[in-house]
Amino acid sequence: MKVGGRMKVEKMNKDRAEEMKKLISPGLLTHPHFMFYCPAKSRRADFIDDFLSYHLFNWTDKGQLYVSPNVKIIASLVGKKEFEYKFSGRNSFKLKMNKNASRIFVQRKNVDHITRIIVPDKIDARVLTLYGKASGAEDDLRSLICEMEAIAKKEGFAIVYETFSRRLVAFMESMGFEVAYQKPFLGTQFYQTLMIYNINSK
Repeated sequence: MKVGGRMKVEKMNKDRAEEMKKLISPGLLTHPHFMFYCPAKSRRADFIDDFLSYHLFNWTDKGQLYVSPNVKIIASLVGKKEFEYKFSGRNSFKLKMNKNASRIFVQRKNVDHITRIIVPDKIDARVLTLYGKASGAEDDLRSLICEMEAIAKKEGFAIVYETFSRRLVAFMESMGFEVAYQKPFLGTQFYQTLMIYNINSK
């Protein structure tokens, strides 16, 4: 059933996945998450390809994938109790065999732990992660965030935005998000921020 309107991805096939990878992948080479996942820049493009080849289908199957109007940014919106710690199913083999794949779970477990602390058990919440290059695409991003906020209000869940960059913090504050957590990520050079869009306070 279509819940999220035109920006929620309802179906994925090989051609659409390849088109989305072509548009999104260049912006991920300097995305802080992927710099952490795959520190070796020379191998990062291959890692990104393995990551997207798996997750574009996985997120779509679970109703967790959204795309901005001009396909400059994609977003995953994952329930706080729906984090996965294994790769299985379509296109999972290459990602499972990638030696850097375990770093995804390190970051994921960290976000899982912090989200459970900052969001009470009784409140339904979904974790938002943005992929792509937001610089110069603010209108595209604004449309995407507005739609997800509308869904959150309709379905009754809070949104937790997680990032390793401070670049979009002010923008997300202008969209109604509030900073709930900010600290260096596990002794790395990355500065982690979690922000909450809480429908109960609007």
